Amino acid sequence: MNILNVLFLSSLLLTQTACDNDSSEDIIKEESPETNPGVNTITYEKDVKTIIDNNCIACHANPPQRGAPMSLITFADVKNRSGAISDRMKDENNPMPKSGLLDATVVKVVDDWIAGGLKEK
Repeated sequence: MNILNVLFLSSLLLTQTACDNDSSEDIIKEESPETNPGVNTITYEKDVKTIIDNNCIACHANPPQRGAPMSLITFADVKNRSGAISDRMKDENNPMPKSGLLDATVVKVVDDWIAGGLKEK
């Protein structure tokens, strides 16, 4: 009778601790925009500010320089002009920056930021 109890408890223990997943993909969940919306969220501070600082601030400073019509120093400045900024970054006849069109991946970051709701942080 003692052996039967040991066998019963052993089999019970094995069934309770056994993994029934076929692969590690069933266990490990990767972070993605679908599972965690904050993973690839484009924000002004994390993504867009660097683009503006590296490509626009030489002219769009405070005060604006070289005939630029407005400052793009603050989040509010960039947010309020975001549509115009995106349009000018893609305008082959009158590009911004004046040195020429930016790489499409850079422009896509700005466009995705706009489409994502113009988040600051």
